[in-house]
Amino acid sequence: MGHLLPDIVVTYRDRTDVIDAKYKAHLAELDEQGWRAFTEDAREAHRADIHQILAYASLFDSPEVRGVLVYPLRERTWRVLHDRGRDVSVAQLFSGRRRVRLELRGLPFGIAA
Repeated sequence: MGHLLPDIVVTYRDRTDVIDAKYKAHLAELDEQGWRAFTEDAREAHRADIHQILAYASLFDSPEVRGVLVYPLRERTWRVLHDRGRDVSVAQLFSGRRRVRLELRGLPFGIAA
């Protein structure tokens, strides 16, 4: 692998959004099982995704960078998470005057059943 690129980069005047889709069940599994129930392999894969989006976020000089990991979910799973307010998880990080907003976001994917 020669290099990695995020799926989408959107630049605004004072903010850059860096978005990367992950076709893994991490978001739903994390909600259902919790971090302690994850296998070590799943934990490592999740950590690697977080490190990857933070590395992408570090490439931009905007005062605010939003690093968003998007996890496609079956609509039924997304609806359950959304109705409970758990379809998005957010963490704020600061580096000097620069703010990095890390988001794990589930989105409905496919046809409703």
